[in-house]
Amino acid sequence: MKLNAVKIRNLTTPGKHADGGGLYLEITKTGSKLWRHQYRFNGKQQLLSLGKYPAVTLVQARELHTEQKAQLAQGLNPSDLRKRSADNTFQAVADRWYEINQTKWVASVQKRTRFRLQKDILPVIGHYPVGDITPPIVLDCLRRIEARGVGETVRRCKTFIGMIMRFAIAEGYAERDPTADLRGVLKPQPKPLHRPAVATTQGVKSLLGNVVAGGGNRACRGVVLTAILTLQRNSEIRFMKWSDIQDGVWQNHITKTDVTLSVPLPTQLQEALEGLRGWDDTYVFAGNGKSGVISEAAPLNYMRQIGIDTKTQTLHGFRASGRTLLVEELEYPDNWVEHQLAHMPRAVHGRAYDRAKFLKQRTAMMQHYADWLYEG
Repeated sequence: MKLNAVKIRNLTTPGKHADGGGLYLEITKTGSKLWRHQYRFNGKQQLLSLGKYPAVTLVQARELHTEQKAQLAQGLNPSDLRKRSADNTFQAVADRWYEINQTKWVASVQKRTRFRLQKDILPVIGHYPVGDITPPIVLDCLRRIEARGVGETVRRCKTFIGMIMRFAIAEGYAERDPTADLRGVLKPQPKPLHRPAVATTQGVKSLLGNVVAGGGNRACRGVVLTAILTLQRNSEIRFMKWSDIQDGVWQNHITKTDVTLSVPLPTQLQEALEGLRGWDDTYVFAGNGKSGVISEAAPLNYMRQIGIDTKTQTLHGFRASGRTLLVEELEYPDNWVEHQLAHMPRAVHGRAYDRAKFLKQRTAMMQHYADWLYEG
């Protein structure tokens, strides 16, 4: 009996479920539902993947099946025609995957993903038909990267290849993801090094004193002050907009977790930021680059110029310094501090998130922290 939409939704039994004429839906042990077309050509049995349900619907699978039956009637092998198609190279599939997904990413992620594809992945495996890519082919690509001693890049590239292969499976150009077979064959990742951070009261007060007395570029100085007095990330601070600040609170969109956090600005910081008004109508820390804001390296260079050793204190390290002092010295509750740092359970990433949670308490806490640091 032919399949229908309701029957397909309710099917759970692993195995082949025929629709007729060699078209069937295969349910794997893991519950995946895969369209297959089984046929004979020149006396030999052939099998083609038509994609994964529900990405490929019953109607679409039947249309592909009908098209391939017509090719067989003309003496053509659908499998050979697919292999010769320019649409099925890894590069073609990667381009479609990138085009569809890039709208979900911020500009920095788009740029980083495209760079990795063009530098490390496509030159090695881009020309292969995506269905012909095997674990050894992927391993060769990754070991070339591994030889440069950039373990994190290896991990990222493996992830990208896996995502593109799964996209190809859904389109019907591949049967499986070869990255799943590469466990244990690449060098293990070294344990991440914590970014240097001063954790003593006098140490952080001394660093703040250097910044306050340092003068120099006011935008760079403002970024460093904001990092110290709000505990937010450099990547988000640099893109602070005037329109996101109201009544002493900055609505900080955190790209890492795709949530927005209400960040109270201590009065000392508000006064410093007011000194930047008039430079740019959009960004608080405006710059001359394409992004419109100062570069990522500029605040670090500023720290060195005013005598801060960035080998013992990084800009990101002010988050760790602040957390330690707020909890251990000023004895504020962990959950207030963790919320100020925008640390949250992984389950809420990208979902509804209470941006203003503990805002009243955090406002008082961060003002107390600023006052305490400015006491010297």
